[in-house]
Amino acid sequence: MRKILICIVLLGLAGCVSYAEYIRTLTGLTTKQVRSKMGKPLLIRHEEPNQVWVYHRKNCATLVYFNDEEVSTHVDVAGDCGVAPAAEESGD
Repeated sequence: MRKILICIVLLGLAGCVSYAEYIRTLTGLTTKQVRSKMGKPLLIRHEEPNQVWVYHRKNCATLVYFNDEEVSTHVDVAGDCGVAPAAEESGD
């Protein structure tokens, strides 16, 4: 029984991706692809010809920078972001 419990816990942990690892996948994506992964941003700041999309969740802020071709060039994170959104949703 104990071995089964350990296996279940380890399988659950294998599905957890850190938020830092998750946001690295956003660089190089189009605005449409980022919206598909992250949802609607809290704020879109226009700094012609570029854009900065701002996301906020719990104690974490994420800024995604897009160039004039609407491709993400950089992502910044501030705060304690924990696990990736997909892993967080599946754990509830």
